[in-house]
Amino acid sequence: MHKKQIGIAIISLALVTLACSGLSSGEEEPGSASAAAETAAEPSEPEDSRDPAPSETEEQLDAAAYFDRGRMNYIAGNYELAIADLGLALEKDPLDDEAYYYRGLAHYQMGDWERAISNFDQAVAIDPDDPDAYFYRGRAYYRQGAFPEAIQQFDLAETIDPADPDLYYYRGRAHYKLAEYRQAIADLEKAIELDPLNSGAYYYRGRSNYKLELYFVAIGDFDEALALDSSSAGSYYYRGRSYYKVDAFTRAIEDETQAISLDPDHAYAYFYRGRAHAKMGHREDAIADLEKALELGIHSSYVTKADAILASLGR
Repeated sequence: MHKKQIGIAIISLALVTLACSGLSSGEEEPGSASAAAETAAEPSEPEDSRDPAPSETEEQLDAAAYFDRGRMNYIAGNYELAIADLGLALEKDPLDDEAYYYRGLAHYQMGDWERAISNFDQAVAIDPDDPDAYFYRGRAYYRQGAFPEAIQQFDLAETIDPADPDLYYYRGRAHYKLAEYRQAIADLEKAIELDPLNSGAYYYRGRSNYKLELYFVAIGDFDEALALDSSSAGSYYYRGRSYYKVDAFTRAIEDETQAISLDPDHAYAYFYRGRAHAKMGHREDAIADLEKALELGIHSSYVTKADAILASLGR
């Protein structure tokens, strides 16, 4: 089981470890699982027994306890506390690749991409066979806008764990950002094969097909995305754009209206709805939508188009 898939199940194990070490940050509830585990872990000792030789040094026990508390804090969303505890663990055991990994995750969650990458660097230097560290280093590069570097990390993760749908999904998104739409589609199709419930994979495949001017194919992708997540304003918006491109203006208006209902400040949904209204001769509606798009703010190239349509409508 990969570290990024462990999730909340490790909390009880961490609680037991901390209860035994004396480093727990809070008192146990009476009858809690960790308190029961602590009691059960203490067998009765014969009167003449001798102290057994410790299996771990005190320094290693301290490092493990700090690590467990740091991991608990990470899971609980206490990222600064997690970073502090994992730092203490690394002072005790500087070769703990998991401590670097979780500290990298904590920095990632705080939006500190540089420190996240630095910690993932340390993790893979110690354990070069950990696909999760490469995966999250790739995601950190992606968040920096370093898409070729992100793809390289996802490639490394794939060599170790080719069955992880997430790496294909994010690598597909990175290819999309580089306008490598066919490569994006190949990765997103693999992500869908491994995880058919990933609405985002259909969404980005739809956007890639849209960029390739395969509008009907794109509409099918957005249909799939919306079947899985009907709250996605982006899927309605791009399906509406696709309908606009195939002259299905009524359907375009319906989808852009739905996008606006989910995201009232979606300037581009107003823009495309306004264009569709203009195509259908709905002068007042077109003017209202295009002026709303300009009010909310759109790219200069869209401003030029909006101004031209408004001028043609006598505005």
